[in-house]
Amino acid sequence: MGNLLSLMAISRSKYWHTPNGLLLTNLAIVDFLLGLICLPLVIAVAYAGQNVPTVLCQIQAFSLGVLNCTSINTAVIISIDRYVAVAQPYYHAASVGRSKVIKAIVTAWSLSAIMSSIPIIAQGKYGLGIYDNRNQICWFFMRDYAKNHIINSIFITAMLLAIAIVLFCYAIMFGIAYQKSTATPLYHFGSSYRNIKKTIFTTTLIVGTKIICWLPLSVVSVLDACTTVPLTSLVGIMVYFFAFANSALNPMIYIATSSTLRLKVLQLIHRNRRVNNLVTVSSTFTRNT
Repeated sequence: MGNLLSLMAISRSKYWHTPNGLLLTNLAIVDFLLGLICLPLVIAVAYAGQNVPTVLCQIQAFSLGVLNCTSINTAVIISIDRYVAVAQPYYHAASVGRSKVIKAIVTAWSLSAIMSSIPIIAQGKYGLGIYDNRNQICWFFMRDYAKNHIINSIFITAMLLAIAIVLFCYAIMFGIAYQKSTATPLYHFGSSYRNIKKTIFTTTLIVGTKIICWLPLSVVSVLDACTTVPLTSLVGIMVYFFAFANSALNPMIYIATSSTLRLKVLQLIHRNRRVNNLVTVSSTFTRNT
C-alpha cells in the first residue's frame, strides 16, 4: 500500500520527470511488484514445502531474481548518478538526461531478466545453476557445486561489487560535502551546499537502508557457498524477511524526505476520504428513500 501511494503521488508530481525522479520511480515500481507478486509466491512455496509444483517453483525463483537484481542494480545506478551530480554538477546537468536514465533502467531490467533465466534454461548443466526448493524458498542451492558453481560465483561477485560501488560513491560524496563545508563559509554558497546535503541525505537513506537490509542475505549466501556449516530454515527465513522489509521501508523514506510527496500523499488520502463520505451519504439517502 505504501509503495502504491508513493507511485500515485509521484505520478502527480513534476519530480518524476527529472532523471533522479525516474530512478526513484523505478525503485518504487520494483518494491511494489515485490510485494504484489513475489512475496505471495514465496509464501505459497514455503507453505507447500517439498510438494511445491515445479512450475510454481520456477516462477517464484525467476520473479525473485528479476525484481531483487533490478532493485540492487537501480540502487547502484542511483549511487553513480548522485556521485556524478555532486562531483561534476555541470557535466551532470549538461549530459545526464531522461534518455540516458531510461536506457540505464532498461539495461538494469534486461540484465536481471537474463541472469535470472539462466538457471531455468541450463537446468544444472555446465554449473550454470538450477532452481530448487531446499531452504523453504526456490533458488539455486549454493552447496551443489556441480550444478551451481558458475552462477554462485556470478551472483556473489555481483553483490559484493554492488556494495563496493555504493560505498565508494558515498565515500566520495561525503568527502566533497565535508570539503565544501570547511573550505568555504556557508553563506557564500548557501543554496548549493544545502542541495548537496539534501541529495546526500536522501539517497544515503534510500540506498543505505537497502544495503543494510540486503547485507545479511549477502553474508549468508557467501557462508552458504564457502562453508559446510548447515544453515537452519529460521536463518534463511530471517535474511529473506530483512530483504523484503526494505520494500516496505522505502515508501516511508520517500515521504519523510520529500515535502512535495508528503503533500501529494495527504491530498490523495483526503480525496479518498471525501469520496468515501460521499458514497456513505449517497447509500444512506438511497436506503431512506
